[in-house]
Amino acid sequence: MKDLRLRRLSQLLNNFSYGRGYEVSIDDLEEIFSTSRRNTSTIIKMLQQCGWILWTPAVGRGKNSKITIVASLYQALYECIQADLTEGNLDQIPKYLEAHRSLASRILHLLMHETEKAHKASSTLTVTQYPPVNKLDPAMTYVSAEMQVISAMYDTLLRIDENGHIHNHIAYEYSVTNQGKRYCFWINPHVLCHDGLPLTKLDIIESLDRLFTSEGPYKWLFKQVARVGFDREQNAIFIDLFDPNPLFVFALTTPNASIATKRYLVLGQHRVRVGTGPLHLTHWDDKKLVLVRNSQYFATGALLSTINLCHEGKSLDSFLSFEAENHESEKHPIQAFSTLAIRLRDSGSITKDGLAALLTFIQQQRLIYSEQQGIDIISHFGLLNHEYSEYPVLSGEIVIGHSQWRLKYKRHLINWLTETIEKTGLKVRCLPISDLDAIDEYRDKIDLLLCEELLEQPSRYGLYDWLLTTTSLRFALNQDQFEEHRVNVQKVVANLSDEQELLDLINTKVHHHHLQPLFWGQKVVTKTKQVSGLQLKKNGYLDLHRLWNNHTL
Repeated sequence: MKDLRLRRLSQLLNNFSYGRGYEVSIDDLEEIFSTSRRNTSTIIKMLQQCGWILWTPAVGRGKNSKITIVASLYQALYECIQADLTEGNLDQIPKYLEAHRSLASRILHLLMHETEKAHKASSTLTVTQYPPVNKLDPAMTYVSAEMQVISAMYDTLLRIDENGHIHNHIAYEYSVTNQGKRYCFWINPHVLCHDGLPLTKLDIIESLDRLFTSEGPYKWLFKQVARVGFDREQNAIFIDLFDPNPLFVFALTTPNASIATKRYLVLGQHRVRVGTGPLHLTHWDDKKLVLVRNSQYFATGALLSTINLCHEGKSLDSFLSFEAENHESEKHPIQAFSTLAIRLRDSGSITKDGLAALLTFIQQQRLIYSEQQGIDIISHFGLLNHEYSEYPVLSGEIVIGHSQWRLKYKRHLINWLTETIEKTGLKVRCLPISDLDAIDEYRDKIDLLLCEELLEQPSRYGLYDWLLTTTSLRFALNQDQFEEHRVNVQKVVANLSDEQELLDLINTKVHHHHLQPLFWGQKVVTKTKQVSGLQLKKNGYLDLHRLWNNHTL
């Protein structure tokens, strides 16, 4: 709509000078706008409402009307771009750049600079191209973009630092008794929720019970929980496990174990559970989310007063680049690895022998790709034959499911896998998956699932967590197989002495062609010291949990 108004103003400016009054007839304007009399009246009314023209209609037959243009193209364009920046309509801006080129470019750079200064003055950060957010329920999402927001809105009983050390948080103290099967937590009485009400022990018990009994992506991780309740004698919340598990405490530090009350906040068409975190959600629609500092936070407060997470901005990449490296930023690697999960469709045409030949071929081709891309293969699992065999000759079609990845190296991974499989003679079809939480819906549609997932730290917990929550195994195994797998995992962790025991469990899945590990990866997180302002980011990734803490736990 704004670009239409600008086009009409531009047509007037091609015929009349700015700031000078002219007598005109409707017939004159019809010719200028190249449209009907009725549309001409609508256009005049629209430009008048914008405050871009003064219009005095004719009085009496044969009289002319009077028009004065009171906004230059620069002023009008400035207003439009400023409004779209403020409203988060970032995908609208390239239209101005295409139509008005150098003028729009100058205005945009000026406004970006002004917006950055205003944001810094008010401790506000705007991030563009943030991935879509469909749900903000800690117990029900496995999507990293959603977990980032959840980690800002909610708190956990305990926290973990980057060195893998546990720290008290909502719980100011905890203990492990009954031979490692009972965990007790003493709760900080001064924690307030975002709606101003105190966080109660009942809130915590209800939140934990919902997590432990949900059918979400973490159900296998928490099937070890026998019950959760309140010990009146000790004045503590307890969690009882069926079997000892020294790694269980780490599961309570992850965002999915966040405490979310039964009360809801309604934001447009969305409902979110009330939390206690350093930031609270004040706006959520299809274009953006707005997080605001919690002024009553019981721990270290947020560095920023407001964070705007805008989903738009991708189309601006071809016009602008605001990704200059900040040499004062602090970076550290996070372990991630890619896997190929296998579950052939009943209607598929590839045989078991054909699958075995295909997986062996993919294993061998990994070495070439890893050398080309400078990444490491995962060599912990299975036997890798370093003698290259001839390409297996296969026929039929295979369907690969994968996330809608934004990062270039991940898109290269999809292309490499597709090209590798096609060398065997198989036809390959790729199916992007928008919601990995709903992976069950794709079991009859795909044969292979390509995933890349992070390993939580410390690594022994990361492997344990991955074994029970990974999308790869949730796709590859049916319910009975996963239950058997879960029981085996719990037996191992009850007497865990070495990480290799967990790796051996993964190796079993590789041997049975449920899983094919591919490559190690690394994600670099920038801990920017100057975090306020306006950031256009191609990957939309923002480590939100670092924006309320300016010191190490």
